[in-house]
Parts: sequence; structure tokens; C-alpha cells
Amino acid sequence: MLSYQHAYHAGNPADVLKHALWAAVLEALTQKPKPLKVYETHAGRGVYPLAEAETQRGAEWQHGLGALALATLPGPFGDAVRALNPTGVLTTIPGSPAVAAHLLRSTDHLHLCELHPTERAKLHRWARGQANIHCHDDNGWVQIPALVKAGQRDVVLLDPSFERAEEYPTVTSTVQKILTKNPAAGVVVWLPILGVGKSKGQHQPVIEGLKVLNVQATYLAQWRWAERFAGFALQGTAMVALNLPYGLETTLPPLLQAYAQGLALPRNVQTYTLLVARK
Repeated sequence: MLSYQHAYHAGNPADVLKHALWAAVLEALTQKPKPLKVYETHAGRGVYPLAEAETQRGAEWQHGLGALALATLPGPFGDAVRALNPTGVLTTIPGSPAVAAHLLRSTDHLHLCELHPTERAKLHRWARGQANIHCHDDNGWVQIPALVKAGQRDVVLLDPSFERAEEYPTVTSTVQKILTKNPAAGVVVWLPILGVGKSKGQHQPVIEGLKVLNVQATYLAQWRWAERFAGFALQGTAMVALNLPYGLETTLPPLLQAYAQGLALPRNVQTYTLLVARK
């Protein structure tokens, strides 16, 4: 089933947490000279212009990135947003590929998988002419574990739509495949927190399953906003990062708290913790 288009949700509060953490991980990894290989299993369009009908339809960005002051957005995600919006007015929302493209060096490579035909066409258009960006018209669940290799500096973002219930256990099995190929790979997983429907509460078994893998520096960042954004089907969002770059467990909380404060999320609905300690 290929019905999901992220443009309807681009820039919402879940995107803010996802991209702020993703950018921080990538910035930390690019501090070492060895080239980095970055992979995304569900890349989407790359960028989301506000002028497009799909982005305007749900206008969820108004409750997320659109509610924040561009000039003071902290950290590398803020830098990526401002690079796409040099006038200081939000006209284009960066997807995770655009966040990565802003942070990566010419020696690094970004591999993107996308199956939805509309999303894929727009992704190819965005990536055109960027030599270190590689678009794969393949199933990311299969293609990305095949590309990961021991000895490489690999980092993977898994953020499917979760429209199908079977995607939840597929996350855990895919992470296992990646880490079997390269135990040192960084892996970042996005999860929705849903309060209704057949997938209600399905994020929690995934978090527990990733914790059981016992990978050093497994980190959880989680926001809930059931009362703040009562009209959203999403009631919150979670990010799990395995093999988190050194020191981010200290620097991530104040960074993410700054974004949450801008969205008027109280401290008691935010979680930042190491599920598995650093070895």
C-alpha cells in the first residue's frame, strides 16, 4: 500500500523533534574525518514548499515549525532551516534528506529510498545535480540493510509512515539486520504515539524491543501533546537512537527542550533518557 504522503504532515511537532535530533546526530558524526554514509529507508520528497497543495491541506506545520521563530532556532537543524529560507520567512520545510544534505561534506554520501511514485519523482527532482546523493527506487526495508557494511561509518534513519501495523515489528527486525552487518552503525528510529485505532500503544513494544538489543548508548527522546494539540491523530512522538555519538546524551536535552518550549510543551511531557548505558 502506497498511499502515505508526508507532505500532509511536514513540519508538524513530530517533525521538529525528529529533525532536531537527526541533525544533532549527523553534526556530531561529521566531526571525524573518515567519510560518512547516511541512509534513509523512507525519504519522502526531500523538501516541502509551503506553496504546494498537499502541504497546505493539513497545515500541520503551523503547529510545529511555523510556530517557531526562524532566527532563533537552535542547533544544526536551525541552521538547515535558515539555509532553505534565507529571507527569514518560512517558505520551504526541510525533510530529513534536506537536513542531511545541509550537514554532510562532499566526501559523505546520502542514500535515499522511496517507493511512492509521486514522492519518488519529487525526490529525484530535488536531488538532481547533487553528486553525493543517491536515490534508490527500492524497498528501504530491504535495500538499506544490504548497503550497510562493517568497517564503514554508517548511520541510518528509519521513519516509515506506520500506516500498516506490521511496520512496527519490521522496524525492530530491520535494526537487527543493520547491526548484524555493522555493529558500530548509528541507527535512529522515529515512532508515532497514537491514542486511537489498531496501532494504539504500538510504539511501546518497539521501544522495549530496541532496548532489549542491548546496544550501547541507546537513547530515547519522547514528547507527548495530547492536550496541547488535541485535534491531532498523533498524541506524541518518540525517537530512539542506538550507538548515539559520544556526548549527545548531555547536549541533546537542553537543545530539544528549547524546541519543546517554543511549542509550549511543558517539561513533564518530555522524556530524555539513556535506555542502555554507554560502554
